[in-house]
This record gives sequence, structure tokens and C-alpha cells, in this order.
Amino acid sequence: MRVILIFFMFLSSAVRCISQESQIYSLSKKEKLSTEAYEVFRTNKFLNFKDKDSLIENIEGSVYKKTNLNTFFQYKKDWEKIQKEDTASYAKKDNAKYAYKNNAMIETYLEFGSYNVRKEIKTVYNPKSFVLFHEKKYFVGENYNRTESIVNEYDNQNRVIKTIKRTEYSKKENNEESIITAKYENNTVTISSKNGTIVCELISNKNLLEKESLLALPFDYYKYMEECYLEENAKCNEKYPRVKGNELKSITNIIHAKINKNNPNVVYRIDNGGLPFQTYLVNIRDEKEDYFLNHLILNVKDQELISKQLIATEADGEVPEDANYSAKSFVINKDLTISIFEMQFSKIYKKLNEGYKITPEGKIISSKTRSENRREANSWSGRYTFKRTNKDELVTSFSIDIKSLDDIAIVYIGDGEKPELYKNLKAENMAEDKIKIVFNKKYNELGIIYIQKNDKQYIISGESIANINPGNDEYPLKKGNF
Repeated sequence: MRVILIFFMFLSSAVRCISQESQIYSLSKKEKLSTEAYEVFRTNKFLNFKDKDSLIENIEGSVYKKTNLNTFFQYKKDWEKIQKEDTASYAKKDNAKYAYKNNAMIETYLEFGSYNVRKEIKTVYNPKSFVLFHEKKYFVGENYNRTESIVNEYDNQNRVIKTIKRTEYSKKENNEESIITAKYENNTVTISSKNGTIVCELISNKNLLEKESLLALPFDYYKYMEECYLEENAKCNEKYPRVKGNELKSITNIIHAKINKNNPNVVYRIDNGGLPFQTYLVNIRDEKEDYFLNHLILNVKDQELISKQLIATEADGEVPEDANYSAKSFVINKDLTISIFEMQFSKIYKKLNEGYKITPEGKIISSKTRSENRREANSWSGRYTFKRTNKDELVTSFSIDIKSLDDIAIVYIGDGEKPELYKNLKAENMAEDKIKIVFNKKYNELGIIYIQKNDKQYIISGESIANINPGNDEYPLKKGNF
């Protein structure tokens, strides 16, 4: 009995000593967040570090710590082996027992410490040997002390997205619980807990060099023009790096095949946050009206164009008085939304109710609300008719039924030939007030028409219209209801 009493006096003294030490120094919230980030990466078996050279930890918008991952481990990790590891190849402990249930492996063993402390340890692994559940039950002699447990949830790539840590005592009011969540986006891991949020950037030297050649966001075209339009210098070239060499040749080939036979004036590759495609801003002279420069956004994957959008047109030359033209500028924001602004007398006049957003899949969609898009689409609904005779007295006509921008029918008569019927056509938004309809791809440019709104007036244009009476490539349309 005396021995037991001495033991508990010693244990009590040790606990008081530890408590006193903890009062001298306790981790700050930033240190706790950094520790939690380490726990997330350890749970992921540090696979986030594969092919990466540095880890940058950001807290409250500032860099808290930079870590060289090339010297993080004492020996080089075999990442391929770690990725292939499963419960069959997992290195088993000699003193543990193993059982298999519901596609998981259960490991149990005992661990003994000083002062008659015993731990009953249980770990449950998923088929790829990531820890789903880890539990330690503490006993002092035969007396139960507490249970510490960790529960991990994973995404479909076996990356932990939620960790719940619990400490449970006999008296439930003393129980403790903490939750850590992790969100993955490209090369960034955002980790949150009651201590706050830490944003971890994983960077490879190769990506760092590539990032330096990307156009950083936000990009304000109006500010760019103020800074660099009249003079090109090293500072401008560094801040607004242009696409060059083989990449420029590749993009030019895509433009020639899909958009415009002119060579682009300038091409920028935008930093889209590491999405699985490349995003380009292209400045190119309009093929039809060469006094205009068009600004387009292109998304390219595996050297194939996956989406494009005209975002602004700029006058670059003497514009005819009767040209329907609205000067615009734009800002490409960090969240990959594009804001459009009206220009008057070379100054920003107002932000327009027009804009776009690049989706993670590479689509370029209107940033308007659904009701606004529905209203705009309905404004095009109707039956449009056009008829003209050329110098040879041959009639060209269009009858265009637009139920919606995704449901269009056209009856086309070209140069007095037989009527041609086209159904289930779709329109492409070229600007807020202009749509493009491809009714016959075999005709190339002759198989495309454009319809533009100007207040209550509608105008038709295109190569097939220009051929009727050369020099006149725009004609009014008559619009009626169904």
C-alpha cells in the first residue's frame, strides 16, 4: 500500500511539474496551425511533397514560414513505392495482431511505459494503407485513465479532408474534441481549425520558373495601356510577359484554324491557378473590319481550343461614322471573372452589366444571374426576315426563327437557289448585343451570319450578306413574333 501511495505521489508531482513547464511556454496559434499542417501532410504520407521543392505557409495573408522540401527528410523518399503501398505490402509489426473486415485492415497491439502505464492501441487502415482510425487507451496498472482517438475522412484521391481528434475521460465533462479540415486546390492546401486558417503552397522550381512567364492577376487592361502603350521597356516586359517561341507558333496555328487568319498582335498566357488547361489573352486585328482590334480569351488543352470569348473591341485606325461601335475595357480578376467597362473619351465611364467567368472545366460563361441570362435570351426570341436582290436579279434571303439561343431554325435561299432548311442551331454570344450563328460549316465563312441589336433595330451581317452588294455588308432585319 505504501508503494502505491509513493507511486501516486510521484505521478502527481510529475504532472504538476509538467503543468508548471507548460505555463512557462505554450504554442502560439500560428505555431499550432503550422503543427496541424504537418499532421495533415503526415496523414497523407507526405505525398503532397512529391515533385515539390518548397512549402510556403501563409497565415492571415502573410508568409509565416518557408521550408526547403529537398532537405526536409533525412533520406530520399521513394514516392513511387509509397504511392503503390497497400495493406498487403504494408510493413507489419512483429508484436501486432492483424484482422481484415469490410475491405479494411485492423492492427492491434500493446505498448508499455514507465510507472506501470499500459496502452492498448488499435489502428484501422483503408486498402491503400491510409489511417482511417487510430485509438490509444491508457491504463495505469488496472485503472483506466483515458482514450485518445483520431478519425480521418478522405477524398477520392486518398487525401485527408477532415480529422477529428478526441480525448475521452471517465468523467465526460472533461472530454476534449478538435476538428481539422483540409481543402485542396491545385498546388494549394488550405487547413482550418479553431486556431484559424493556414494556406500552404507547394511549389516546384520548374513551376516557379513557368509562373514568372505568366500574366499575373488581376490584370487591368486600362492600367496596362496607361503604363506600357507608348513605350516598351524591361519593367513592362517583366510585369506583362508575352508568349514567345514555339508556344506562340502553336497558339497562332490554333487562331488561324479556328478564329482569324491574321497573326495576333500580342498573346499573354494568364496565371489561371494551375487549372488543367492554358488560358490566353489574345489581341488580334479583326479579319472583317481591320480598323478594330479584338481582345479574346482562349482556353487550350493538349493544343486544342476548348473555348473562346470576345471580351472587348478597340478602335485602332479611322472608324467609319456609321460603324456600330462601343469602346470597352476590361479587368481579368483573380477569381477568373472578367469585368467589362464602358469607355468615353479614353476614360473609364462605368461598369457594364456584362461579364464572364472561366470555369474549372475551361468553359467561359456569362457571369450574369440566371434571371438576367434568361431575360437576355428571351429578348432575342422572334422571327427575323431578310431579302435582297443582287445586280444579276438573284434573290438571297433568310428566315430566322429564334425560340431560344439554343433552338434556332433558318430557311436560307442563296442567289436564287432552292431553299435550304437548317434546324437545331445554336447561337454564340459575341458581345452583349451581338450573336453569331453557324448554319452550314461546309460553306466556311459563307455559312455564318451575325445578328446585332442596336436599340430596337436588328442588323444582319456576314460574308453571305456582303456578297449581295459588295461594299454593303450590313442590312436591317425585320423582326416579328411567332
